[in-house]
Amino acid sequence: MLIEVIKATKQVKRSVNLFPSAINPRLKSWVNNKLGYQKTVSTVLENVPNLFLLTFYNWLINKMLTRITVMQLILMITILGIGGMRAQTIPDEENLLSPENRLQFGEYLFCQKDYLRAADEFKEYLKYSNNDTIRFKIAYSFDKLLRHSEARDNYKSLFFNSNLSDEAKLHFLSTYFVSGEFQKFKEFYADGVFLPAIYSAETRSINSAIDLFDDELPSDSAKLINSFPPIHQDFMRDFYFRKQNQKYLDPQTAALLSAAIPGLGKIYSNEIGDGITSFVFTAVLGALAASNFNSDHTFRAWLFTGLTAYFYAGNIYGSYSAAQNYNAQVKFQFKVDLKNYIKSLNYFLPNINFLCN
Repeated sequence: MLIEVIKATKQVKRSVNLFPSAINPRLKSWVNNKLGYQKTVSTVLENVPNLFLLTFYNWLINKMLTRITVMQLILMITILGIGGMRAQTIPDEENLLSPENRLQFGEYLFCQKDYLRAADEFKEYLKYSNNDTIRFKIAYSFDKLLRHSEARDNYKSLFFNSNLSDEAKLHFLSTYFVSGEFQKFKEFYADGVFLPAIYSAETRSINSAIDLFDDELPSDSAKLINSFPPIHQDFMRDFYFRKQNQKYLDPQTAALLSAAIPGLGKIYSNEIGDGITSFVFTAVLGALAASNFNSDHTFRAWLFTGLTAYFYAGNIYGSYSAAQNYNAQVKFQFKVDLKNYIKSLNYFLPNINFLCN
């Protein structure tokens, strides 16, 4: 394409030199200066950026050379000038993909919470410049995308010789809480190697919150509650006593109740509809079995007896399972409510000003 442009430019110059002498010499000189092929190729490309317009110009000269007028020449030059100006207003691809533009676009995506594309732009920027803040933002982006393993790898790259070491360590530890890997967090916390020096209060709060998720509560409630920031202590105290005083059902009691009266164990387990259904089915089948025995319909009598025994046994087992399900639901709902509350506090993590100004 470059060769074609140069050839076409030469031909345009020769064509201009062949114009009739009636053409204004100043205009002819302007054309020669504008399209002089002695200039560098880059200058030619800059002044005649559109190969289509150049080809159109050349075609007009070849077809109309004998009849061309000054006005026609001015019109053609005007068309070329407009095309050149429009082409010059369009930034080239190289400028769009410059490190500065990638950084600016990445910052915009990051602040719009488009973390996946922001991380890609930041990675490209790091090929040209080493920047700890951008590395932190990449890790933070993966953190928000719940890609915890990638987030941890990027956070760890800032653990040493970085001004963001403490922030990286804090967020590194928080990923284990967010992902539910409580035991792993406890191990790092007990080891103390990766604990951020200036964020000891935040890590202590996360560690204490994990204690509330355990099946066994710490015996010292005051110590646990005081490990949280004062503004959150009342809420955490409510969670502590809610868990301490939660009422669980005894599965064996539920089974015994259903053995005494079919369906009663399910009503005890807060499954009232199922309890009533179990009672009705068992009672009806038992009545049909007794009626057929009284009528000497032996086969049907034993058939309904078997069905009655099946529903009766199933009712006992179902009541036992219903009590277990009730207890699991109570535990699950407590954990959901606690985790949602801690999430609303951003997992006790401080606001970092440089993330999105």
